Amino acid sequence: MVSIEQILYIVPILALTASILYYAIILRNANKTQQMQLETRQVQMFMIISNTRSSPEFQKLIYRVTYIDEWKDLQDYYNRYGPEKNLDTYSEHLFVWHLYDTIGLLLKKEVIDLSFLDDLLKASLIVAWRKFEPVIKMNRQRVNQPNLWNQFEYLANEVMNST
Repeated sequence: MVSIEQILYIVPILALTASILYYAIILRNANKTQQMQLETRQVQMFMIISNTRSSPEFQKLIYRVTYIDEWKDLQDYYNRYGPEKNLDTYSEHLFVWHLYDTIGLLLKKEVIDLSFLDDLLKASLIVAWRKFEPVIKMNRQRVNQPNLWNQFEYLANEVMNST
């Protein structure tokens, strides 16, 4: 037979076990919700990037910047597109660099996953980075900012290494 003393020991143990199980279920559900929120944020970021990237204005801009704008060397670049010579075109170059730099920061901070970006950006990103890498690296020295556009470089390296 079960005595009252045994019942007094068993009831708290059962209550503690039930509360631990309840907490585990709540924690698991919270983790699932958090994961769903992360995935939702990544899809939202992907859609924003995709919408920007697919706009007719950006398509014209990225094509001109990566395929039409040309220079022989860094001096020629600054003579043609430097801020003192051609502020409009230089600003467009900065827009592209800043966009890729921002996306690189989102990737580095794990706000968006590389798998979302790989197919969307791979071709234009690699072409843009290879074209502007010498200019960006020279700008870093020129303005004494060694980290200037380094998230753009990080993004390019991550995308190139994912292939």
